[in-house]
Amino acid sequence: MAGRGRLLGTAISLGLSACATSPPIVDEPPVELSLTQFAGTSLTGPQEEAPGPGSMLPLQVRWSYVERLPLAELEPLSAYADRIVAPGSPTPLGTIAGLSGEAFLHAGGVLWPEPLWERRQATALLPGSTAAFQARSVDPENGLRSVWHEASVEITRLPGGLEVAVRLTGDVLEQLPIPSDADADARPEEEWRQREELLHLNVAPRIGEPLQLALAAPTRRFLGGGLILTLERPALLSAVEADRARDELGRELDVTREEAVPLEPTERRDLWIRSVFAALAREPSRRSALSVFAERTGAPLAGDLALVASQEALASLADRVESARPSLGSDEPGWWLTHESWMWLTDRAEREDVPLEAELVSVLRRHAGAVARFPDIAREAVAESPGADELEERLVRENRTFLHDRNPTVRVRAFDWLSARREAPEGYDPLAPRSDRRAALARAEEQR
Repeated sequence: MAGRGRLLGTAISLGLSACATSPPIVDEPPVELSLTQFAGTSLTGPQEEAPGPGSMLPLQVRWSYVERLPLAELEPLSAYADRIVAPGSPTPLGTIAGLSGEAFLHAGGVLWPEPLWERRQATALLPGSTAAFQARSVDPENGLRSVWHEASVEITRLPGGLEVAVRLTGDVLEQLPIPSDADADARPEEEWRQREELLHLNVAPRIGEPLQLALAAPTRRFLGGGLILTLERPALLSAVEADRARDELGRELDVTREEAVPLEPTERRDLWIRSVFAALAREPSRRSALSVFAERTGAPLAGDLALVASQEALASLADRVESARPSLGSDEPGWWLTHESWMWLTDRAEREDVPLEAELVSVLRRHAGAVARFPDIAREAVAESPGADELEERLVRENRTFLHDRNPTVRVRAFDWLSARREAPEGYDPLAPRSDRRAALARAEEQR
C-alpha cells in the first residue's frame, strides 16, 4: 500500500515552459514557481484514492510580473470568497483582513499590462483532482511582513465544475490574549506570527472567460508591483500537452493500481483508520487528516475543529482521540470521533486558567446553541448519549428548555439553533412578550 498515499505527479511539470510572449525586462522576479497535482481538494489535501475516470480538462496559467498593479481596476479577492479560513488564528472566520488584504481579482474583461517578466504553466485535470499553481518568495532579505511569502492557486475539478481556492502563507501581527490577572487598563500585546489563509472563491475560469487574480509583490524591491495570474481554460489541449499529461497521470495511476492489495471491507476500513492516525501524529498532515477523517465518518464537530483550531489545540485533540481509540473501538469511528471531540471541547471550555479561544467558542455555539454557555450540560449530554442521533435529540431538548430563559440573548441563540434544524416551535418569537412566548410554547407542547 506504500504507493496509495503518493501525490499524483508531485512537483509535476506538465506543460511548464518559459515561453513568454516578449523578452523579459528583468531576468527573474523574486519568486519561484512550481506546479503540483494531487487527488483530493484544497480542503482535504492529497488523498489515497486515484482520481475518478473521465476525460482530461485542460488548464493553463500565465504569470505576469508587473511594475505597478492597476489597483483602480481591481477588487479585493475576499469579496469573491465564500469561505475564508485561517487555521490557528484567533481571528474569527469571515473577519480576516491580513494576508488576503493584499490579494485582488479583476472582474470583467482581461488586463494585459506590459509585464517585466512572464511565464506560463499548463496541465490537465482528471475528475476529483486538484492542480496547485504555486509561487514562493526567494528574496527573504527584502521580504515584507503582512504580505504573503508563499501563494498557491488551487483549482479542483468537481462534478459541478471547477472550484478555485487561494492559499496564502506569511507573517501577520496578531494581538495576544490579555491575562486574566492583568490590570483593568492593560492593553493586549502584539506578536508577529506565521499564518495561513485559505480563500474558497465563488468564481472560476470558463472557456473564453479567463479569471485574473493579482498578488502584491512580497518584497521591497518591487514595492507597488506584483503578480497577475491569468487562469485560462483552453478549448482543447495541444497534441503534445495531451500526450504528456496522459503519460504522466497514467504512470501514477498504474503505480497506484499495481501497489494496491485487495482487501475485505473491514480490513480496508482498519487499514484506512491506521493511516489516518499515522497522519494525525505528524504536525504537517494533522489538519488535513482530521478534516478527511471527520468528513468520511460523519463527524461535523471534528471537521469544524480541523478548520479553525490552532496547531497546539489540534495536537491536544489528536492525542485525545488516539487515547480513546482502544476503549471505544473502531466499529463506529464517526461516533467515537464525535464523542471525543465533544469531550475535548467541553473540557477546554471549562478551564478557568485559560479562556476558550474565540474560534472554538464559535464552533461550540454552532453545534450546541444556547447550551454552549454551560459546557457542563453539554458534557453531560455527550456522556449519557449512546450515539450521534441520541446526542442531537438531547441537545434539541436542552435548547427547547432555554426558550423559557429570562435572558433574551439565550432565547435567541436557542431559537436560531433550533430553527436551523427545523425544530423551533411554530409561532414562537424569542423577543415577544412573556405571555405570547408561553402561549406559543404551550401550543407546541400540545402538538407533540
